[in-house]
Amino acid sequence: MTPALAAAGIGTSVLSEGGVTVLGTLGGGAGAALVVLLAWALDLPARAFGIAAAGVAGMLADSVLGATVRARYVCAACGETVETLRHCESTTGYVRGLRWMTNDTVNALGTGTGAAAAALWALGWSAAA
Repeated sequence: MTPALAAAGIGTSVLSEGGVTVLGTLGGGAGAALVVLLAWALDLPARAFGIAAAGVAGMLADSVLGATVRARYVCAACGETVETLRHCESTTGYVRGLRWMTNDTVNALGTGTGAAAAALWALGWSAAA
């Protein structure tokens, strides 16, 4: 399967930044399904869809942010595009993205998106009950 950039839907190379595949997305969905099974095991079946949707929302937010706004740098020594300020024991030059948007920041925002989606689902569930 050829990966595509999450933000543009155009083909990209394997393991490239922001690349997603059908298989990877299905894997994320399978992880969400595992959480749903745990919800059922804990006798929370009515909330299972919201739990899965929140997990998928976090996964997709991570992919889109990583493809669009995460900082990218080019290594002065080898020319590889990287996400760090140093590579090959050399400095790197800024290429694109938000300089403060590190991979850790993208991960935190993706996690926050999933948590916010779960909270919104829970609030909606509470209001409906």
